[in-house]
Amino acid sequence: MNNNNHESLTDIEDVTIESCEGCSVPCSTHQVYPSYLKINQELPLQGTVKPFSKHVLISTGKIDWQAHIEDEHESLASHLAKVINVTNGSDQKKNETIDKGSKKPKILITNSNRKNGDYDPLISNGDDVLLFPDNIIIRHVSPKHAAEFRNQFLCNKFGRGDDDLIQKNPSPTLPVTFTVEKMLYKSVILICSHKRRDKRCGVTAPLLKDEFDKVLKNKGLDVDSRVDNKDGIAVYMTSHIGGHKFAGNVIVYCEGKGIWYGRVTPCHVNLIIEKTVIEGRIIRDLYRGGFVQALVSPTPLWNQNLIESRASEPKTNTFNLVLKKVNLAPDGFTRIMSTINGQYPGPTIEVNKGDRIVMNIRNELEDPTSIHAHGIFQKGTPWFDGVPGQTQCEIPSDYEFTYNFTVPDQVGTYWYHSHDLMQYVDGIVGALIIHDPDDPYKAEYDEEILVMLTDYHHTEAQILLNSFLTPERDVPDNGLINGKNNYDCSKAPPGSTCVDNAGLAKFEFVSNKRYRLRIINTSAFSAFFFSIDKHVMEVIEVEGTYTKRNKIHRLPINVGQRYSVIVTADQSVDNYIMRSEFQKKCMPDGAISLPVVTAIVHYDGAPEDSVPKDIPWTDFLEECIDLIPETLQPLYEEKVPEATREIIHEIAFHKDSLGIDKAFINGSTYVPNLISSTLTKVFEGTTANLPASENAFTFNTFGEVVDIYFINTDEGEHPIHMHGHQFWLLGIGNGTVVDKTALNTVNPIKRDTSTIPISGWSALRFVVDNPGVWGHHCHMWHMQVGLVMQLIELPDEINKLSPPEEWAELCQLKRY
Repeated sequence: MNNNNHESLTDIEDVTIESCEGCSVPCSTHQVYPSYLKINQELPLQGTVKPFSKHVLISTGKIDWQAHIEDEHESLASHLAKVINVTNGSDQKKNETIDKGSKKPKILITNSNRKNGDYDPLISNGDDVLLFPDNIIIRHVSPKHAAEFRNQFLCNKFGRGDDDLIQKNPSPTLPVTFTVEKMLYKSVILICSHKRRDKRCGVTAPLLKDEFDKVLKNKGLDVDSRVDNKDGIAVYMTSHIGGHKFAGNVIVYCEGKGIWYGRVTPCHVNLIIEKTVIEGRIIRDLYRGGFVQALVSPTPLWNQNLIESRASEPKTNTFNLVLKKVNLAPDGFTRIMSTINGQYPGPTIEVNKGDRIVMNIRNELEDPTSIHAHGIFQKGTPWFDGVPGQTQCEIPSDYEFTYNFTVPDQVGTYWYHSHDLMQYVDGIVGALIIHDPDDPYKAEYDEEILVMLTDYHHTEAQILLNSFLTPERDVPDNGLINGKNNYDCSKAPPGSTCVDNAGLAKFEFVSNKRYRLRIINTSAFSAFFFSIDKHVMEVIEVEGTYTKRNKIHRLPINVGQRYSVIVTADQSVDNYIMRSEFQKKCMPDGAISLPVVTAIVHYDGAPEDSVPKDIPWTDFLEECIDLIPETLQPLYEEKVPEATREIIHEIAFHKDSLGIDKAFINGSTYVPNLISSTLTKVFEGTTANLPASENAFTFNTFGEVVDIYFINTDEGEHPIHMHGHQFWLLGIGNGTVVDKTALNTVNPIKRDTSTIPISGWSALRFVVDNPGVWGHHCHMWHMQVGLVMQLIELPDEINKLSPPEEWAELCQLKRY
């Protein structure tokens, strides 16, 4: 395939698919499918493809095969199936999207109607194999050489830990020399035509093939129109690839990536050629998944190719994110949720250290919005921090805005979310992972697993916020792990839609493998204790800082915090409970009845449906407080500079002049300015006129070292997050007097979110070195009642920066 003509295929093009150029309604230009075909038009397509890392396409010259190609006696497919763990779509469960757990993407094997090249049957007898995304043709692979083919082309190329393929299935033959050629095609288009597997494919495929052939020939792009087939676009029929109900299924291989479309009709063919093959874009409304799926798919599907290439050169990663409201039922209770790309949690963003992140946001909510990359410093781009009233004006409904920033000096576990009112509580959240090519622990784990914890409400957040301002504060209805849990529908209000046993998240373990769990608490209010029955965890990262390894059983994690732990699958083959326990002492009294939030850890080889034994760790941990400092020691010691300035923030809660419960910092409750932003005022030179209610603190000296002491007079704990920085956590304690003799200035941990204890204090230190306006606030309910500060850092340096025009234009727009 030619790799010189396209940009990345991670862009998504919004298109209208109800009609096409040259069509009338109903369409009279193109062939249409018979009305008796039952093709699902309701379920969302995105995320309905099982992750796969390789596609083995076998040339057979046929257009139909046995229902299961691995059952064809003495065929290459049958022999490959014996020596490889195959994902060929046959085991996809009915009526469900793929559960994005921890299992590594496997290998897709299909037959095709491609004819084999010429060969002498006296010398060689076998089928040509096209291998994607390697973009190579392996000539005349004999069934008897299947194991050797696997060893040479499929092992050690798609992730650590796959040497066991060879160990479990050693090649029975001597090494074979295969003839390998590079594909000359610009693109390969595959159409599922497996009639004996499902008649829908047998009907749709010939119509699609005719239309692709016609369009490509008219454009001079068909293989036969090119000299030696070079740069032509090949179209082949293929056996079952999964998801009959979404026929027609089409895979486009281009630029070493695979784009899998569903519900394709002849009306879409020209669009696919123009947008995907020629322009290098993905058509959102047809997109099911593929090799680039991890960039735009529901969490926690990992981009295995990206993980393998962590040492690659920095690049630009583009993510197209549509914010819209849909009806979802994460725990079986249906409610309107605000989502990213129609899914919850939102897509996982994965990049490498040094990369550029481009987030194209389209706001289809009925309200204005913004997006904040939680924990990202935004050095040189403070206008992309995503806080209305502080760093930007809101993005109006039915409007598009782009966040464009780099991560030159950060690695670790982060997340992104709406920072507008309480929208993220309604679902606008996603993980953001920055891989480290120099990860000091990369030899200590085999795979990564994303674990997102949250409390969960069945009522929209703005309604909840109104009740939160009263003494009778609502508690969550439930908790979720990776967007899943069960709910007792007998508790649901009359008239609501609720289904029992909606399903728990499941994480796949393989005995003796080691897993890095990246754990994120995206709650509105709740702290948790996280654990896995009978499995020990070793903490290795907190919020972008590597830590010394320390074994624990239960991990306290408050709102906005992130940890990485290593877990070894060293227990007997069985099912185990993953737990996220509410820390109920930090919550209103009604939380006492909340159950433990659970998920399933399933060992390969264990019964799928067996109920795990209830074997929780019983270690006592104090609630409403972070891990003790002895457990969080930085891996790399750093000299902590002496402070040159001290600031004291006293936190109190009481009623304001209207009788509403509010949070006060040194007597002032924060009120955001949603007409402009503090950063705008810095550029205008008018920050001297900021009212006291904006809780702004200015730092003019580069390199100034600031100690902030929080004195909490409230009966609740507060997870405080600092934008634009990490800080050294020097200490915490009880009472309202900071014990400066107890501060750790030798090897304190560096992080961006820490908990101020109930009726206690905390001390943190940071260096003034990042020009911008940075929020410093409680996560997240208390932010809405005023527990917010603004750090105006180096205003003279800010004025040397040049914000984009699109950012300034936001403040000129009507946002409602």
